[in-house]
Amino acid sequence: MIKHCVFLNLAEEAEFDRLMDAYEMIGDVLDDIEGVYDFAAGPNRDFEGKSPAYETGFVITFSDKAALDAYAAHPKHIEAGALLSSLCFNGSAGILVFDLDVGEEAADVLVEDA
Repeated sequence: MIKHCVFLNLAEEAEFDRLMDAYEMIGDVLDDIEGVYDFAAGPNRDFEGKSPAYETGFVITFSDKAALDAYAAHPKHIEAGALLSSLCFNGSAGILVFDLDVGEEAADVLVEDA
C-alpha cells in the first residue's frame, strides 16, 4: 500500500477557491482510478512547529505503485498539478511529495535493515 502525501507551500497571492478547485479535480481523477482507498485534504496545524511553510496538503492511499502510476498519468491529474504549481511559492518547487510504502512487505524490509 502506498500513501501519497503532498504538502503545499502556498504563495501569498494564492486564492482559496482555486485550491479547492484543484482538490476537486484530484477527487475527480480518483473516481477514474482502480486501487484508490481514500483521499483526505486539509490545513497543516503544525502542532510541533516543524513545517510552518506548508499550509495545506493531502494524502491519497493507493493499493500499489501501479494505481499511483495510473493516477500520475491521468490528464486530470496533470491539470490539477499545474494548478497547484501555479498556487505555490516558486511553482512546483513549493510542493513536497512523499510516497510512503506502508504495506507488510515494507515493514519486513524495515525489520531486516534494523
